[in-house]
Amino acid sequence: MNPTYARWHRWARKNLTAHQLGRLSARAVAGVPWVGNRLGTATRSIPYSQAADVVHAEQDYDETFRLDGSAAAFLDDYAGELGTLWRDGVFHLVARLGVYGVRRGEILMGSGQLLRHAPRALLDTESGTPNVEKQMPAIHRHRLRLAGPVMTLVRTPRGSGHYYHFIAERFRFVLHALRTCPELRKATIVVRPDPTAYQKAAYEYLTRTYPGLAIREVAADVRVVCEELVCVGRRDAHKVSHFAGREDFEEIGHAYRTIYGIERKAPTRRLYLSRAGVRLRRTDNEDEIAAALAARGFETVRPETLGHADQVRLFGEAETIVATGGAALTNLLFAPPGGTVVETSPREIQFPFFIGLALQMGLRYGHVYGGPPGPHELYRLDPKALTDTLDAMEG
Repeated sequence: MNPTYARWHRWARKNLTAHQLGRLSARAVAGVPWVGNRLGTATRSIPYSQAADVVHAEQDYDETFRLDGSAAAFLDDYAGELGTLWRDGVFHLVARLGVYGVRRGEILMGSGQLLRHAPRALLDTESGTPNVEKQMPAIHRHRLRLAGPVMTLVRTPRGSGHYYHFIAERFRFVLHALRTCPELRKATIVVRPDPTAYQKAAYEYLTRTYPGLAIREVAADVRVVCEELVCVGRRDAHKVSHFAGREDFEEIGHAYRTIYGIERKAPTRRLYLSRAGVRLRRTDNEDEIAAALAARGFETVRPETLGHADQVRLFGEAETIVATGGAALTNLLFAPPGGTVVETSPREIQFPFFIGLALQMGLRYGHVYGGPPGPHELYRLDPKALTDTLDAMEG
């Protein structure tokens, strides 16, 4: 498959969708005040740090790792993009996390987006991409006013959200704010009704650990007006630095093991994470890969078919993990340190991302490229290249 076609196919799949057309319509109506106000749109965005009336905390991270082998070869492909983050065999995760309070902030439950009331602006996540370009229109028929500090675990129109984004971002940010800012431990946390299992477990951990918190379920047609909207912003040197801040990720693992009553065990299992039930980014020689790994003691699993507690338990027993890059690798949060993870990807599609989480969790990281991607990023992976990398890392 022609790589140029594959890149075009990926762009079209992400941009020529109802979701993106909704964003375009939101930007179009933002300039009409009464329409924009009804839909919760704004004509400009501003980072949390600039909108803040109160700076509760700011913390800088620069966590370093010395790497060689396939991990170093993988990062070499991105040396120009990473700059000083990858130099002379040393890899850096560099970021700043800040906890900011905005008076008269608003939470638009229909889209999960955050607004400053006056002067009106969409609040930006500190990512560097103006959020005004990401707005989704939604009608908010009701208003709810909340006193005191308010945080949100809703940042998506779907409510439940993407597995990675909820756990490694939304839940992580709330944990960070509560650990570093004692004055926020009696805040109200806004959530959507009908949470998933992993969301329920997160809420239970929060209220068990911080009894002064209030978890408030709010419907999608409500605009929440906050006396103080608390926002956690992360300014990354690069996307790979999403995982800067080891204490936050260690606490996430501890949180879920605590709620599910899972004790750490000696790691003995060798896992191959299949994407056979997922349309995007699969290997087209899955049977061949699974057979080569089975001969080395690997079991093939599909994490999405397991309950969340079972996923936490499974990864907590993993000695070695082989997987195509995707949301299932969020479960590296639960893997015991000292293990091995080998991530595979189609050439020209992957970028350095989960390497940061693997290293933060104390895992040895390796990477193997497959062939160029076809439609839906389908790719072929050489079993020998995979087993050679495993031999080099485990030998």
